[in-house]
Amino acid sequence: MRDAPPDGEPRPLSETIELVYRAAVALGGHPQDHGWREFYRLMAFGVEQRSPALLSVLNDAIAARPDSGAAHLVTVLGIAVKSIDQERFKSFTAADQRDRCLRSLEQLLYEQANTIVGLISARQNSFTGTRRFLVPQVLLSTYFLNRPVRFADIGTGLGVLPAQLNSPDLFQRFAPDLVWPGGVPAYRPIRFAARFGIDRDPLPSRSWVQRCYGPSNYYEGLYRELIHSMENPEVKNAAVEYRTIDLLDVAALKAFLRSEEINAVNLSYVLYQLSHDHRRQVVAAINEALATPGAVIVTEPERELSQQGCTVSFLESGRDKPWRLAYVSDGHFKGAVQPLEDFEEFTTIHPIV
Repeated sequence: MRDAPPDGEPRPLSETIELVYRAAVALGGHPQDHGWREFYRLMAFGVEQRSPALLSVLNDAIAARPDSGAAHLVTVLGIAVKSIDQERFKSFTAADQRDRCLRSLEQLLYEQANTIVGLISARQNSFTGTRRFLVPQVLLSTYFLNRPVRFADIGTGLGVLPAQLNSPDLFQRFAPDLVWPGGVPAYRPIRFAARFGIDRDPLPSRSWVQRCYGPSNYYEGLYRELIHSMENPEVKNAAVEYRTIDLLDVAALKAFLRSEEINAVNLSYVLYQLSHDHRRQVVAAINEALATPGAVIVTEPERELSQQGCTVSFLESGRDKPWRLAYVSDGHFKGAVQPLEDFEEFTTIHPIV
């Protein structure tokens, strides 16, 4: 690293580090705080202070994951630090002792730099939302009606979502907490011909997913919901096949979609993990290989995870642009589904009961 300029001004940041810094600032301003926010603020403070160990780890992580989105890189760094030393991680959230916290973080990064960069290069933020199956259940059962569905949940994490679909027990338990325009949709089954969960190797373990949850009572409750769902007999007995495919290997992804004649794809909190160029490549590959009539549900966090909630879009084969359907007021799929500009037209063609 170059020395500071003679006038004492901070060294300029690389363009990619600047993007990571902005992501940390934005995540640190999230209106909800369930255990991560102060760590993101500490990261931003560390970049402002030109923390040598932090900048070194970030540069190595960027080199190892040039395809990663900035917000995803920030979150996986936090998960890696938390997984190495959870007690010290908790100490980093003392907002009134930021200088001391940064010194402690620097020491941890010096000690564990190789391990942290290794985790970032190999792992995703595999937070597995228990309630995220609710929207695909409603949209796929509405769009396909009684037509056969060959479904792939891409970026599936623990693989819970494809197994939760067509679980009337879980739908009836969670659906009342997510109100759509007109009320709570009725449960309607999807006529599955096949179900797949797709993610890169290595597939995450329960312990890794638990590390992706924030250190708070709120997240502990959500994790208990996840384990309860995984133990549900309808989920445990669901006929789901799992494959390890790197989403960025578009040739392998297209080969899978074509060989299995997939006509329905779900991407839930997946694209934000990638750089913008790679997002476009992945969506184009899916559209090219999808069987027709086909549909892709894309659920993405609001403003790269920096705001509450998420947006749901629906890509339909043969249609030039996606339907922008809804904004979900909470990314954990509680609250309300608020219609966006295409919701009325879509539901006129495909009525939600």
